[in-house]
Amino acid sequence: VHGPDINLTKTVAESEGGGTYQVTLNLRNDGDRAAYINLTDTVPAGAGYIEDSAVEGIAGGGLPLSEWDLDICRVDDSHRITVEGVLLPPGTSLEASYLIRPDRFDELDIPYAEVWFRARNYYEGVVRSSFWESGVEVVQVWDPSSGGWVTPDNESGEAGVNETAVPTPRPAEPQNSTQFKQSQQVLLNRSDGNQTNQTTLHTSQLSSITDRLPHQIREGMEWAGSAVETAGKIAATIADTSLTLIAIIVAVSGFLLAFLLLRTGGPPVSPGT
Repeated sequence: VHGPDINLTKTVAESEGGGTYQVTLNLRNDGDRAAYINLTDTVPAGAGYIEDSAVEGIAGGGLPLSEWDLDICRVDDSHRITVEGVLLPPGTSLEASYLIRPDRFDELDIPYAEVWFRARNYYEGVVRSSFWESGVEVVQVWDPSSGGWVTPDNESGEAGVNETAVPTPRPAEPQNSTQFKQSQQVLLNRSDGNQTNQTTLHTSQLSSITDRLPHQIREGMEWAGSAVETAGKIAATIADTSLTLIAIIVAVSGFLLAFLLLRTGGPPVSPGT
């Protein structure tokens, strides 16, 4: 696999009797590129989580506790354990564990753990582990045809669909891999999604400009028509004013001519008359 190949296994084993069980989470990067991982696991109500066992389990897991961004959130009787921002180089593995003490393990349902990983070039995905129903482990794998996580015995999708991780074409499995793994990764390509969003954005902007263009042309034509109409009115006003002025000049000239004739006693008389 060219890139990170993240595998997550979850095991439950009775620890030193007394009804105490150790839940172990193992992360491996079988690829050739490093990845940052965020791990989430839920201890259900009734499992009997032993306080501080997750901190002690991480401290003994091969990585200094200061390297882990650990958060344990308690809601009623359930606990959510999250570890964020851990770098997993190629060819390495990390392990964490915690203890539970249920009343009846054979009646206990334990949910799967989940890892989100991200490498360079927005190469990222989600990995799920096994889960337990009434104390029995159920292995699940990703089924591209159904778009969900299924079990090898029932590939109809009843194991549920991971709506947050829609897969894109993934690297081929190594030739020595088994048919089913206890955990498989679903690869995402956020850069394609971003490119699609950018294309949609550009198309939307172009459509908006196209929609506004007729309106702007119409407004421009209306403005031009208004300007022509105004110019016509001004020209008509000027023409009317010019005709009025000419008429006034003609009238004044006639009046002055008549006045001069009256002052001189009439029109001039020829000598022979």
